[in-house]
Parts: sequence; structure tokens; C-alpha cells
Amino acid sequence: PTLSFAKLKELPGWAADDSNATDNDKRNDVNGTDEASEKRTTTMTATDAQPLLTALDLNHKVSQRAKSTPTSCWRVVSSEPELLSLLSDLKANFGTCGYLPGLYEYIVPGTNRLDLKKSIEHGLVLAFDGSSVVSASTKQEGSDCGNDESYNDGNGERAILAFTIDKRISSLKSRWVCSIVATSHLTFE
Repeated sequence: PTLSFAKLKELPGWAADDSNATDNDKRNDVNGTDEASEKRTTTMTATDAQPLLTALDLNHKVSQRAKSTPTSCWRVVSSEPELLSLLSDLKANFGTCGYLPGLYEYIVPGTNRLDLKKSIEHGLVLAFDGSSVVSASTKQEGSDCGNDESYNDGNGERAILAFTIDKRISSLKSRWVCSIVATSHLTFE
């Protein structure tokens, strides 16, 4: 299915013109600065946009296993070479495409991807590794990720999550894009 911004714009608070931003913020946003988008994100009120799953009333579709996943299973990806290595591993060992999906393109680390570089610098690219939860004996010191042996079925579930700003988006209030590469339904959730 094709992503329809028209449908997203129908959600309360999601359209670019449905905001508490000042006229100056709107002009800056159109001119390609991130300040207006970031300002609106940090000064949300009850009338602002809800998270997508809440706005679509889909929170009940997320499994209890996914909701109870320890945050210690996630870590920050700190460099482009590390991200490339993780993506290569997912492609070679889990059959993923080996890239982060973006809007009508793949997001590949490189000199022309300043959005991804900024996201890495700000800790907005994360990796999930469920391989340490196969058994309690493989539990890493200080990690809660191995406390529930039933969490992982032994296939080393993995995912990469990246938040980037796509300046081509102008019809929605936020320009943030969440890209996910996952090896299972659970890690996608």
C-alpha cells in the first residue's frame, strides 16, 4: 500500500496548518529549517497531534511481549560504520534488504545523508539485540534482557530503529520519519 499523506492529515493535529506554531515558525519550516518542527515537538499541548498508534486506535494491536521488552535490549548506534555493519549482518544472516527504509528511497549512511548523520550524533538510531536472551546463562552482566527466557525463541531477534528528518515533507506538522528494519514481527512491534 502507498502512504497517503491525505489520510495522515485527517488525524487531529497532524496537518501542517493544524498547529500552534506562529506564522514565523511556519515560514521557517517551509524554508527548510528544523527549528519550527523541533519547537512544536517540545511544546506540545493536549490539542496537538497524538502518537500515530494512539491516533489510529491501534495500541491494543501491540503484543504484551513487545510492551514488556526490557529497554536494556536496546542500545544507541554511535557511528555510521557501526550502522553499516549492523545492516550488513541483518542482510547476510536474517535476509533483510540491508538498508533502512525511507520515504520512496532507502536511507544509506554516506556523505550525502546529513539527516542520518545528525540522528546518529543525537542518539536517535538504536539497535535491538535479542540474542542474549536465548538462555539465562548468556545473560550479560547488568542487563535485564535475559531475565525472561520465553522472550526469545532462539533465533536471535534483531532490529534497527532510526528517527530522521525528511525536509521534503511539507504537508504534515512533523517532518520526522521512523525507519525500522526488523527480523521478526515482535522486533517490529
